[in-house]
Order: sequence, then structure tokens, then C-alpha cells
Amino acid sequence: DKGVPLLVEAIQGADAELSRDAIGLAPLVGGSEATKAFAALLPQLAAESQELMVRSLGNRNGPTAAPAIAAAAKSDHANVRLAAVEALGSVGDASAVRPLAQAAAEGTEKSAARASLLRLQGGDIDTALIQAAGSGAPEVRAECIRALAGRKVTKAVELLYGAARDDNATVRQ
Repeated sequence: DKGVPLLVEAIQGADAELSRDAIGLAPLVGGSEATKAFAALLPQLAAESQELMVRSLGNRNGPTAAPAIAAAAKSDHANVRLAAVEALGSVGDASAVRPLAQAAAEGTEKSAARASLLRLQGGDIDTALIQAAGSGAPEVRAECIRALAGRKVTKAVELLYGAARDDNATVRQ
């Protein structure tokens, strides 16, 4: 698509308003190659533009940007982390389960991470939640258990009964 190079150039340009506008147009350009091009810009952008780009990538509704968005969830900037945690609920796959559970357990983005855990889609999400609920830090396990209950995962009933009898009080909650 000829529009991708033009948008990339505008996003990287010195005109902040033009850059913001170009980021806003990114979801309208189809294709995974376009998504890759936009995701590759993330580390180069200032925090405000990173936040906008993460939200834009989240609106593309495809898993191609998930790794870049997951990396943005570790940003030093709270607004970028929040945008990334929210976007992962739309574009994340099973690999997003642990980072989201970690954010729900210890991050300032707790409520957004919990909501994203509930929004994740795909046949392997529930399995990943079950696996993550079975081992690891008690706080992370507890968030996975909370998500399993919120998602009404019937195949996790045995695990949930076991969690209610767990030695760790955090997991039992």
C-alpha cells in the first residue's frame, strides 16, 4: 500500500500535529505489513506519540502488533503502559495472559489489566489462564483465577476448587 510510507514519514516528522493525525489514520490502512511498519515505529516515538500509536495499533484488531504492544506495557511512562494493557485485551493472544496477570497483580493498571484478561479472545486463552493459575507468584495466580471465574471457564472448576484450599491465602481469596 502506497499510503504506509507516507504515514510513516508523517509520523516520524517534526510536525507534531501532522504526526498525531497520521497515527490516527493508521487503523484505516489494512494489512499485516502495515501493522508491522507502524509497530516498528513505537520505540522511536516520544511517550505521548507512543500512547497514541499503541491505541491505534489496538484498534487494528489483529495479533500482528501484540508483541510490540506487550513491550510497551513495560514502558516507564504510565500512560503508555495503560494504553498497552488496554490494547492487549483487543489484540493479545495466549502470550498476553502472564503479562496482563502480572499487571493486574502489581501494576497501577490493575483494573485495565483485569478487564483485558476478560476481553482476550481465542481458543487457547482459557488454557493459558489455567496453566498460569497453576504455578508462579501467588498474586499472579490469584489474578488468573479471578479471570477464569469472570470468564466462566467451566473446565477450570477443579482448579478453582483446588485454589480454594491452597496453602497461600492470596490464592485462596
